[in-house]
Amino acid sequence: MFDRRGKLDSIEVSEYFSKELEKTNVASQVKLLNCTPLHNLQPNCLVRYRGMVQDMFDPEFYLGAYEVEDLSTKQTFMKSGMYKDIAECKPNEIVKVDSNQNIMLDRQTLYCIPIPGETHWVKQISLLKCHMFLLSNSQSSICNSEQASTSSGQLKRVRDDDAEEMMTESSANSQTHPDSAVETENEEVKRNKPESHQASRTSSQLPDLNFPLQGETGHACLVRVYGKIDALKVNDMVEFIGVLSMQITESDSEMNAVGGDGDETSSEPKLPPPSLVPRLHAVVIYNLKHNNPLLPANINSNVREKVMQDIGEDMETLRRRLLEILQMVTLGDNLAAEYLLCHLVSSVYFSAGLLPIGKLCLNLSHIPKSGSYPRLLHSFISSLVTKSHLLPLSLHCLNSLQFCSNKNYSTNRLKSGVLQLSRNTNLILDETQLEAGQLTVEGHKNIKALEHVIRWQKVQYDFDFYQREFEADIAIICVSEGKSILPSDAHIPLEATVSHDDLLNHFHHIEAELTSNLLHKFRIYLGLAQNMEYSIDKELEALIQNDFISMRQNDRKSMSEDDLHSLLNLTRLLTMSRGLSCPTAQIWQWAKTLESSRKQRLQTQPTNLASQ
Repeated sequence: MFDRRGKLDSIEVSEYFSKELEKTNVASQVKLLNCTPLHNLQPNCLVRYRGMVQDMFDPEFYLGAYEVEDLSTKQTFMKSGMYKDIAECKPNEIVKVDSNQNIMLDRQTLYCIPIPGETHWVKQISLLKCHMFLLSNSQSSICNSEQASTSSGQLKRVRDDDAEEMMTESSANSQTHPDSAVETENEEVKRNKPESHQASRTSSQLPDLNFPLQGETGHACLVRVYGKIDALKVNDMVEFIGVLSMQITESDSEMNAVGGDGDETSSEPKLPPPSLVPRLHAVVIYNLKHNNPLLPANINSNVREKVMQDIGEDMETLRRRLLEILQMVTLGDNLAAEYLLCHLVSSVYFSAGLLPIGKLCLNLSHIPKSGSYPRLLHSFISSLVTKSHLLPLSLHCLNSLQFCSNKNYSTNRLKSGVLQLSRNTNLILDETQLEAGQLTVEGHKNIKALEHVIRWQKVQYDFDFYQREFEADIAIICVSEGKSILPSDAHIPLEATVSHDDLLNHFHHIEAELTSNLLHKFRIYLGLAQNMEYSIDKELEALIQNDFISMRQNDRKSMSEDDLHSLLNLTRLLTMSRGLSCPTAQIWQWAKTLESSRKQRLQTQPTNLASQ
């Protein structure tokens, strides 16, 4: 393209690759960098990377086009500098740095990391796709050999067997495994303790890849973006398709193998070398609305209808079946199950001034005192949603972890905090871990940060000289024995109607109910429900307005503007959970019944639990 026109335009390049990728089976042949070892990739090949934008650096200048001289013939010609880290030329050529024909351009650099909190089943599906791609490539190579007829049949059997084995393993591992979940959490706590010899040894050998959550793995990636990127911002989920670069630039050479600081006076960010953090020059950018691998990237009413036809179920039936499972998870409490379902489909869809509209942060109190319920609840929720994390609110975690991101000016990088998460991440706070003791200054900051994100869905990032708020969309459940010290949109004391003497066996029974086929349908259902369009017709608006006036006249204290907002939000979530785009009078009445039952339950609790 450059040789024909003498120039490159990033928009035209993006349009060309977008059209090519729309062709049948073309996009599936582009390797996914997230699950492919770097030694299996060739420099300058086309790859995909799916992740979250963790940091955005200042624009950098580069030679967009430069003049090269052939030393043997003395002829000069122009070369493009786009989609590469350094200006390249052959051994018998030199770059004419002072040429008047050189064109300086700028590009944006993004530091991206694997999507924080991405659940096991989502990663398994990505690995399965990579595995099938490698097998299909192997089959093609063998088919082109002299022994194609024999080897092809053998490989096909191997591929089918491997695919079946991986699908079985994925389904098994994606279900709730209460006992293994407890072991995993305990091992992770041990692994992440500061006094752990293994942790200290690892941290001294490897650079900080800026993952917000402990225990996260995967490739970080430095993405260079050409053209306007106004649509991208920090914490966005993005899929990039671009040219992989493994070249070591001058700034990379200043970093030692373990991520040293290099030149302290340099304003360039101090980054690990390409062998640890590969460089990607983006040609196509997709801003992801969700990361559910079972659903198309863009969801509308037609797509929703087709997906439901493919799985042979309707939204109302799946809602009823999921509600039955959730009632088992909440130990027989059908009221808590209704609110938990609404929580799972909630998300911030609009901000009216300071008030985020659409969130439903829960406080589940009166949980069993065995200590394993928060981990079992997290394990169950992780089997349904695409992003989830369990955060124990122990004194150690509150005092030692950093919840809010801050700018490190010595490395010129944004140091990630626990709350730097992409939209629609489920965060479960285990308040049962909180013990008596002294909170440090950092601990108080972390508590304030949690309160702020629950109330306003905003996280304050610390830039030393000023604070800047970043919008968030984190679905938070706080699990506690008494009423939480943190605020919530709905406080629900559990009223267990089933025995919880042996929680492990109880959740094993839930696991038996959740077949792989049913889990598959629930994951699709929640993804569709969360992305429903929503509107209220004028007749229902009039009904709600009259109801509000009537309730205010009967008891002004029990129906404030905040109460009306809660009812409207609950009505919206109940409507979406049924696969409807407009609420009905029956759904509005059901929302009032649920809120009335919840408030009545709070009044029957001891005084320290009664206040919302």
